[in-house]
Amino acid sequence: MHGIGPGWWFLTGDPGDIELLRRKLGFADPDPLIDADPTQHSGVVLYGNEVLDRWAACPALTKPEQIVRFLLSING
Repeated sequence: MHGIGPGWWFLTGDPGDIELLRRKLGFADPDPLIDADPTQHSGVVLYGNEVLDRWAACPALTKPEQIVRFLLSING
């Protein structure tokens, strides 16, 4: 549907599991009032190379070509 190729993963699942994952990845504000307000959420793409233990993030509205350059840069 989105025209993606091999190697891409889209996460979905039980809302409780997704919430746990969001918190474990650090995408939650420690203040529950701020965290509950969707206008305070930032759109961030987290990406990494698990084998090399290299992780980074960029704004979700970054141009796709730039995201590709970021992805390629973490592969060493």
